[in-house]
Amino acid sequence: MNAPYKPEIFHTPFDHTKYVLVRNQQQLDQILRLLEVDDSFEFLDMGYPAQVTTYQKDGRNLCIVQIGHDQVEKLKVASLLAHESVHVWQKTRIAMGETAPSSEFEAYSIQRIFQDLLYALNESEDTTESKIQENQTIRSKIKQTFSQLFKK
Repeated sequence: MNAPYKPEIFHTPFDHTKYVLVRNQQQLDQILRLLEVDDSFEFLDMGYPAQVTTYQKDGRNLCIVQIGHDQVEKLKVASLLAHESVHVWQKTRIAMGETAPSSEFEAYSIQRIFQDLLYALNESEDTTESKIQENQTIRSKIKQTFSQLFKK
C-alpha cells in the first residue's frame, strides 16, 4: 500500500531559505497553511510546467517549487528541477547579501538544492515502504557528503 507523499521542507546550509516541492493544489494549500503564509493561489498559476513562488517571512525566503504529475514527460522533469533549483539559489544568494559567490560555492549550493528537490520528487512518485527506506539511506549519505564538503 502506498502512503501519500508528504512534502518535506528543506533548508539551505546557512538557513537563509526554506524550500519545498509540491505536486498538486492540495499539497500547495497544505504547505501554505503549515508555513503560515496568508495567501492562496492556483497550483502552477503562471501556466508553465514548473515554477517557484517565493515569500518573505521573518527575514527568510520561503520558496515553493511546483511541478505537476502529468504536465511534463519524465525525461524533462530533472531539467525543470535543475532550472527551478537555480531560482531557489538566486533568492538565497540575495538573502545572504552575496553579490559575487565563488563558482564552487555557487555550484555546491545549486547541487544541494537540486538533490533535495530530486529526492522529494522521487519520494512523491514511489512511496512503497522499501523505497522510502532506500531513499532515506541515500539522503543520509548525501547529507554526510555535504557536511564533509562544507567543513573543508
